[in-house]
Amino acid sequence: MKKMNGIRTIALCLAVVLLVTAVGALSYDQNGDGKTNVWDLQLMFNSGKSQEDQTAALREALGGQGDELHPNAEGEYEIWSEIGLSNLVKNADKDYKFKLMKDMDLGGRDWTPIATFVGEFNGNGKTISNMKITQPVGVDMGFFAATDNVDHTKDRTRIHDLNLMDVEIIIGQEDVNARYIGGIVGTNRGDLDNCTAVCRITDERTMLTATNYIGVQVGRNGNIKIGEETVTNGKITGTNSMDALEYYDFEPQVGTSSTTQYKAPAKVNSMMATNFAELSYPEGTDAKQQYKRTIGIAGYSHTGGVPTDLVFQDITNSSKYDSQVLRDRRTTVTAAMYEMSTVEWTTTQDINFYIDGVKSNYSRTANKVYRGLPYNHGNSNIYRFYAYTEKNSAGRYQLTAAVPTQGFYFTDAAVIAEINEALAAGKTTTASGYIVPSDLTGNVGASHQAGFPKYIGADCSSQTLMAWRMVNATSGTGKVRSTHTNNMFMCTDYISSYGIVPVNGFILEKPTTDLDGDGSVNDHGDRSYAVRLFARANKDFYMETLACTKKGDLLMDYIDEGGHTLMAMSDAVVIRKYNGTMDLDKSYIVTAEQGGSGGTRKGTTADGKSWSSTCCVDEVNSFNVLFDSKDTGNYPSIFFPITCAALREENTPAATVTISMKDGVVDSNFQIISSTVGGQTVFAQMQQSSHRSAYNKLTVKDAHPNVAAGDTVEVMLANGQTYKFTY
Repeated sequence: MKKMNGIRTIALCLAVVLLVTAVGALSYDQNGDGKTNVWDLQLMFNSGKSQEDQTAALREALGGQGDELHPNAEGEYEIWSEIGLSNLVKNADKDYKFKLMKDMDLGGRDWTPIATFVGEFNGNGKTISNMKITQPVGVDMGFFAATDNVDHTKDRTRIHDLNLMDVEIIIGQEDVNARYIGGIVGTNRGDLDNCTAVCRITDERTMLTATNYIGVQVGRNGNIKIGEETVTNGKITGTNSMDALEYYDFEPQVGTSSTTQYKAPAKVNSMMATNFAELSYPEGTDAKQQYKRTIGIAGYSHTGGVPTDLVFQDITNSSKYDSQVLRDRRTTVTAAMYEMSTVEWTTTQDINFYIDGVKSNYSRTANKVYRGLPYNHGNSNIYRFYAYTEKNSAGRYQLTAAVPTQGFYFTDAAVIAEINEALAAGKTTTASGYIVPSDLTGNVGASHQAGFPKYIGADCSSQTLMAWRMVNATSGTGKVRSTHTNNMFMCTDYISSYGIVPVNGFILEKPTTDLDGDGSVNDHGDRSYAVRLFARANKDFYMETLACTKKGDLLMDYIDEGGHTLMAMSDAVVIRKYNGTMDLDKSYIVTAEQGGSGGTRKGTTADGKSWSSTCCVDEVNSFNVLFDSKDTGNYPSIFFPITCAALREENTPAATVTISMKDGVVDSNFQIISSTVGGQTVFAQMQQSSHRSAYNKLTVKDAHPNVAAGDTVEVMLANGQTYKFTY
């Protein structure tokens, strides 16, 4: 008899081994061999573990099959597999309790919504992921079509601590009756607590006869009435921690010299951090039809149905839905901007920079460490910077002797007149004591640079445009020929001429009246007023336009004397309240910029050196700040987004470089940065002017007078690529 019992024990052990092997490694690996098997169960039984632990270990080892069709000791039907989900579907109309025991990936299956759920579903903090929902049940669509209490004397229906991930809801053309669409529940008349959802919702219908209510969690928080008495209102409650999301979807680029580290989104149980939504509808859907769709935590809710502090992140316009080609271009652009903004350098000589004859705080002192390209009104990129620097013993870039130690920028008419008079007389200083740059020839005009700015450095708009030119052709295509803020205004002729693409259809025409009262029409001041007047009269549209901003887009601000340009380093982080309206203080865009504070931004290098910079790479700008960021006289600033064709359209010249040399002339669809012949490198003098984008042709003999037949001509383009030709 004992022998028979031993055989039975061995057989049982082998059965458990086989079952555990089939299930795979679970959480009761007692001996650390990476497996959960009979030996781990034996250790648990022999080590005096509690009966509860022993039962849980055995149940888990057996895949929980015992409780998927029968209630456990707490009266819950555990869901470990498809068997448990099937049990849920079959018994949804009964007042049962269900408990999700493990994360479940549905493998992209088409999930039929559970028609009416009346019990309790304990998500247990677990996640059900990767499903499609394409079939409405009457007017409702969701993981649960509806929650309801058939017998109103029983407890309220309750769903809590459930996470849904990667839910794709598709409302087909034929689903004309579907009105209440939610990731978790279509129509909710019970309680949802501490649940989250990540949904992508596509509404393929072009004509709607009634408003549709679409929610991340619930389409409609409805009610039940018996006679005139409201028996139950649907409710949604949960936690809400704004500290969960500090920076979104942006990491430092490998290989840069930056010491700034971006924080990743924290994984917390937060309504804001873990509820996401994306809603799309057919292209060309008119505005009236668009507004027949709403999106929120709940698309529609009776008063009191949702706490007003619940918010979620709307990822409708995220670049994650762009093609891989466009995502790669946006990454290339932001990486270039990041590198230009964080490169560390020093100089062995003081560099003096004069604006209209007055030494500016953009001057640089010998042997100090600076970060980011120098600020001036040139048009340099990182490759040109590297060409004029070399690494010193500390591994930091150092300017070579080829770079002038004086820089000049002229805009003031009186100063320009003095400079021209002294220049004509062969003098080195003016009557007012202004220095006449030695490399000036001819007449000096407005926005004229000399000396240092012709070699390296950039201002706010030129640095962002140099980043754009990493992926953009500029010649003969009408794509991104823009040179400065004048040409970034969202008017029809600039869109066609300069390749600027409106974001969310944000288009203004050039002012035809003198809005700022300075006697001229369509200058910076007039455009400033035009943007502000429009944005203030159409604030909701303006904010929705900010919400469409993606990484690599620019944010433009017009002010009287010019403007300022930021680059979006992340997609806009759009935080909406439960009813779909934006929280303008919590919604934000992470930006990088050149220019500002005159070098007052400071930090410490990896080797403990102090640095200062005119560049910033970690600005978090709320939508309210971008709308009303600073006082500029009688009216505040307003930044509006713009983008370019190559970041929006795959089929642009950005995809392919065209370059050739014929009769000693190099012609390219990309801007030419430099040419090298016989060890001599010549850079295009790309100062800020209307000709700043005209460097797509190079006459080799002009750049290299001593070039001879058979010499190799090496040309570098704005995207950093080099090409060789035989002269």
